[in-house]
Amino acid sequence: MKNSITTFLSLTGAILAIGSPTASAIIIQDSNAGGNSGTDNVLFNAIVNDATNPLQASVNGQAGFIVNFNSTSDTLIGNGGQATLGTADGSFSNLSISLANGTFTKLILNPTAGPTGGTINFSVNYNVGNLIFLDSFSLSANGNNFFQVLAGGGETINSVTFNTVGTGIVGSGQFRIGGLAGPTTSVPDGGATVALLGLALGGLSVGRRFLNKA
Repeated sequence: MKNSITTFLSLTGAILAIGSPTASAIIIQDSNAGGNSGTDNVLFNAIVNDATNPLQASVNGQAGFIVNFNSTSDTLIGNGGQATLGTADGSFSNLSISLANGTFTKLILNPTAGPTGGTINFSVNYNVGNLIFLDSFSLSANGNNFFQVLAGGGETINSVTFNTVGTGIVGSGQFRIGGLAGPTTSVPDGGATVALLGLALGGLSVGRRFLNKA
């Protein structure tokens, strides 16, 4: 009897786990290990809108894709070519990066912290279902702080947002982005997940009747 219940619950859990996205599908690494492979430069010398929110820039060699940079704390200014993203007052504490017309799978950025260093908190919105992945890192003062945000397992990134604690960002440059794709209206896992959920709930019903008879 006990073994039957355990087996039934294990099978139900396995059914529910199939097709469910996991946090490990998104990885943020605090280095540029692996290099720039699969990415292109975001160009601030081809800015669509400057000194505004969102500031919009182009992607080298990727016609038709526009990158949005948005800050809720400051008005952003792009400083030409691959140079830094800055603000009129010299620093900013939050930034959101997205495509105006699609998704991506890789982002490289290099925010420069103020003289005290601090903490940077990332929030990655991914997939059509707007799932959220969170991670935090220490920021070195007055130096390079390379980060790579990567999506694996068929996941796609809608936006990457960060905010800082204990320091402002005096500039952020060397933005590169890759794995660009146009917008999609499909729902990830859609019918498959619903079907699996129905199967699992059906299994619960059968299991309940089984236990009542036992």
